[in-house]
Amino acid sequence: MDPTGLALTVRGTGVLPKTFFDAKEDLDALTNKAAEYVYSEAQPALWAVSLVDSGRYQEAIQFCQASTASSSKSDRPVLLTYWAIAIAKSLGAGPQALNLAEKAIALNPDYWVGYVDLINIKLVLGDEEGVWRLSEEVRKKAGGRPGRAPEVTYLDSDEVLWDVQAQLTSLLADAESAGGGTFTFGTGPGIAADEVLLHDPVAAEITLQTTKPDPADPTLAAGTHVVRGLLAADSGDSARAASEMEAFLAAYTNPAVVWTWSGFNCWGAPAEEAAGRPDKADAILKTGGTFVDCYRFRGDILEHRGDWAAAQKAYAEAVALAPDLPAGYYSWGIALAKHGDLIGAEAKLIDANKRGPHWADPLKAWGDVLVKRGKLKDALAKYDEALKYAPNWKDLKETRAAAAKKK
Repeated sequence: MDPTGLALTVRGTGVLPKTFFDAKEDLDALTNKAAEYVYSEAQPALWAVSLVDSGRYQEAIQFCQASTASSSKSDRPVLLTYWAIAIAKSLGAGPQALNLAEKAIALNPDYWVGYVDLINIKLVLGDEEGVWRLSEEVRKKAGGRPGRAPEVTYLDSDEVLWDVQAQLTSLLADAESAGGGTFTFGTGPGIAADEVLLHDPVAAEITLQTTKPDPADPTLAAGTHVVRGLLAADSGDSARAASEMEAFLAAYTNPAVVWTWSGFNCWGAPAEEAAGRPDKADAILKTGGTFVDCYRFRGDILEHRGDWAAAQKAYAEAVALAPDLPAGYYSWGIALAKHGDLIGAEAKLIDANKRGPHWADPLKAWGDVLVKRGKLKDALAKYDEALKYAPNWKDLKETRAAAAKKK
């Protein structure tokens, strides 16, 4: 007992003695302080991970900054990586976070978590083509896929390639093994979003209902708004979709939300346009960043307004922004089909399928074009291929059934 309260001194092998005081004589609080000190001294890398996972970003930044230089060779890449994540999730991804992530990989080229960090920073910055290119480098370094790198390493590349099934499989496996996810954010809404994009609204709704709330994790509420917005848009409730996306965009000012939901801000634009709020749609796209979705949605909106020339220019810009990714080609193909250019539409959809072979939507659209061209056998083949990647897509099943009757 100290005259001013409780005092507790800790020491150990490799742990410098330190005394902690608590004037309120709160033994639990005192013990927690001492335990955290011992943890940080004995396992600095794991302590940095714990700080970031707990949302204590400023503490993580200060700890990593103070500990990296004196840490062991094996701990240093981890400290640099989680220093970068803490910066990105509290201050926003930028040159400093990018530099720290690159240094971590330079120290240990086989530190796969470091690659996950660097790839995600590129995604946050809107460099989706860079996400794909770096992921390809990692795949080769890992000896292929599957290889030495865990599947979650490719989470962001699966996103930009629209390999939704692969991304969903990674999230489900991680959630099952870690009880909610180990990505420094809860994975529930991410799983639900993938289920929506696989055109399985029933599964998405169940996932949302079974996701455990966590007031300390702002990404959960934000992601729920995204999923609710996508579900509403798919059901034709444009007002609800716009409202949900507006709630998400309000949360998107938080860098931690941006870290988890990069690029989904673009989805607010078509929601606002469908709800009859073109000014809001334009404002979202103006500040949306260099995401392919923002560029292709600009094309969709301009096409909807009757400015076909400007729409095609926007689609061309989406393709030029990320020529190795499928989304720009897909939206352009859909628009060309609407304007009766079936040959041009098929060419763009072939381009989309070549770059995103596991994305069901271009395959369905390709099948639709083939039906209009009277090539029913080929159309059914495309529908069947699409069903491999979106087996619960109701509209796809109905469309295939209708085409089969015409044969």
